[in-house]
Amino acid sequence: MINQLTGEQSRHHLNPTVVQKALKQALHKCEIHKPVSCHTLRHSFGTHMLELGNELKTIQILMGHDHLRVTQQYSQLTNPNRFG
Repeated sequence: MINQLTGEQSRHHLNPTVVQKALKQALHKCEIHKPVSCHTLRHSFGTHMLELGNELKTIQILMGHDHLRVTQQYSQLTNPNRFG
């Protein structure tokens, strides 16, 4: 984001409620009536990364998991035949 006063580029964190509200509006607009949360998107990201062939260690780092066993739970959700 460019600061209008200084012209400097900076990054700002979004309040979680802003993201949750945007997700809720998108779900309504798309007429999706299933329960979806930002955490659902996080699980979806981890699962798809694994399905695309990324290594567990890479996913662990991206997800910020302290222990590999937490990341290994995504392997139970994957469909190994999805892309092959």
